[in-house]
Amino acid sequence: MAVLVLYPPVARLDPELTQAARTMGASPLRTFATVTLPLLRAPILGAAILVFVFVLGAYLLPQLLGRPQHWTLSVHITDQAIYQSNLPLAAAMAVLLLVVALTLVGLSLLLTRERREAAP
Repeated sequence: MAVLVLYPPVARLDPELTQAARTMGASPLRTFATVTLPLLRAPILGAAILVFVFVLGAYLLPQLLGRPQHWTLSVHITDQAIYQSNLPLAAAMAVLLLVVALTLVGLSLLLTRERREAAP
């Protein structure tokens, strides 16, 4: 998922920028840290938020393959609601999951809107 989000911005990077930094004597690591990374900061953050939101709701694989200490929040919600019959705790965890996911999606939308407004 992150590759699909990051590929277009990486493909649009101007190779002359990194070549200029290398010509000025910067090492490959310094070129990456001072030229490439700042240009990709917003896409990297957006990809991280998107992947986090998708993983936050992962249910099937952790339920089938994971132990209880490796379960995601959605699996714990199901466990509390169905198997433990603790509906108030399950509801509270579900609201927490919803608030975190919506906050991250909102942050991602805010960052992309700021980037679009800043672009000439």
